[in-house]
Amino acid sequence: MQSIKTYIQWKKEEEEARSVFKRRYPAEKDPYRQRFHLMPPVGFLNDPNGLCFFRGIYHVYHQYRPFDPAGDGAKLWGHYGTKDFISWHRFSPAGAPDTIWDRDGMYSGSALGEKDGIHFYYTGNVKKPGDFDYIYQGREHNLIGAFSSDGRLIEQKKLLITNEDYPEDMTLHVRDPKVWKEDGQYYMVLGARSREDRGQVLLYTGEDGLKWRLLSRFSSSSPLGYMWECPDLFPLGGKHILIFCPQGLQPDGMRFHNGDTCGYTVVEDDFRLGGDIPSFEELDRGFDFYAAQTFSGTGDRKILLGWMGLPAPHENPTVPYGWQHCLSIPRELTFKRGKLWQEPLKELSALRGSGRKGYLHKGEKTRLRGKCFEALVYPDKGNFHLAFRQDAELIYDGKILTFRLGKSGFGRKERKCCLPDLAFLRIFSDVSSLEIFADGEVFSTRLFEEEGESGIQELALWDGFCRWEMYPLHPFVWDNKE
Repeated sequence: MQSIKTYIQWKKEEEEARSVFKRRYPAEKDPYRQRFHLMPPVGFLNDPNGLCFFRGIYHVYHQYRPFDPAGDGAKLWGHYGTKDFISWHRFSPAGAPDTIWDRDGMYSGSALGEKDGIHFYYTGNVKKPGDFDYIYQGREHNLIGAFSSDGRLIEQKKLLITNEDYPEDMTLHVRDPKVWKEDGQYYMVLGARSREDRGQVLLYTGEDGLKWRLLSRFSSSSPLGYMWECPDLFPLGGKHILIFCPQGLQPDGMRFHNGDTCGYTVVEDDFRLGGDIPSFEELDRGFDFYAAQTFSGTGDRKILLGWMGLPAPHENPTVPYGWQHCLSIPRELTFKRGKLWQEPLKELSALRGSGRKGYLHKGEKTRLRGKCFEALVYPDKGNFHLAFRQDAELIYDGKILTFRLGKSGFGRKERKCCLPDLAFLRIFSDVSSLEIFADGEVFSTRLFEEEGESGIQELALWDGFCRWEMYPLHPFVWDNKE
C-alpha cells in the first residue's frame, strides 16, 4: 500500500524546495522572472483553482508542483491573496494530497465563500499501481468537498462522489468541479470524457452543497475533442456563458492550433436543460492560455484568470532556473457585439508609471526603456505593421490580425484572428510574456529573449500610421518575500 504523506510533511518539503531554489538561482540572476504576473516561487504552476472573494480578499489558488519544474508527480494547491490586484501576499500551500481519496494529487476545482468560511470542491486523483490505461481502468477521480474558516488551510475533507456514481457511459475521466449558487440553489459542472471519446460537461444540482444529483449534460453534435476539461458556467449580460477546454482538437482555419484549447459557448436557453452547444469560440487567440476560471462573489463583475502554459511542444528556458509557467493578468468579462469581450482589469492602471505619447508614420520608430510596459496603439484605418520587443510583430491587412514571433518564441510562431475594422490595441508586456488585447480578443504568449538583451526597446511602425501611448509598469507589491 502506498504511504500517504501528511500536510505537514508536504509543507516541509515545499519549504525545503524553495530554500534550495533561492540558493541556486537568486532572483536577480534569473532573466525570465515576471514582474506583474503570479508565478511559482519554485517548481511548476498550472491551472488556477478555487478563485473566490471572501471577507474582502480575492483568493487565487492554483495547481502547484514545487519539487519539479517539469510538473511530474502529485500536485498541491498553491495560494495567493489580494485586496486590489496590485498588492499581494503569498501564503503557504493551502492543500496537499493527504488522504486515500487524493493521494496522487489535488486536481483542479473551485471554491465558494459562504458565511462560515470557504467551501472547496476538487478532484482527488488516485492512480492504482499496475498495467492500466488510466482511462477505463486503474484510476479514481473522486469529488472531494473540503472547508477552511479563513482560506489558508484546506481541511475537513469529505468524499462526495466517486466514479461509480457518474453515468455508466463515462470513462474514469470526470473531473474539475466548478460550484456556484444561483437563485438559492447549488449547481456544479464537471468536465468529462465519454466511452466514445467525446467530450461533455455534466451539470449537477443540490440543496446543501454536499448531496448532488445529475441534472443534464452539455455535448456537441459534431466531434469537438475527446475530453472537456476545466468547465465554468456563469450568468453574464442576461445570458449564461459556458467555458471549457476541449482536448485533441484539430486545426480549423485560423482556429484550434494549440490542440488543447480554451473556449466558450453562449447558452441561449435555460442553462439547466443542457443539450448540444450551438457554437464554440476560442477564448484566447495566442499560444499560451488554458484552464480559465472566473471569480464568484465579486459583485457585478466577472473576473477571469487563465494559465499561461499549455502541454504543447514549446521549450521553456525557465526550467533550468527551477520553475515554469505563470497565470495571466486578470481580465474583466462583458458580453457585447455578440461575443464574450475581455479587457484588462481596471485596477492594473495603478501599475503605470509616467507615460509618453506620440505618433508614428511608416518607417518611424520610438525607443523606450525596459521590457515591462503597457502600450496603447490607435492605428489609422487600413493596414499596419507594428514591431516591438526582440522580434514580436502585429500585422493587419484591414481584416486579419496576425501575431508573429521569431526566435524569442522558442517554437511559438504565428497566430491569426479575423477582426474587421480594428481600431485599438492594448499591449501588456512583462519580462517573459505578452498579452495583446484587440477588440475584446486576446493573444497571450510567453516569450524568452536572449540573455544580455539591452533594456532599450523599440516600437517600430513598418507600415501604416498610428497614435500611441506608452507607460512603464511597476511590479506587483508583495507584503511578504516572494
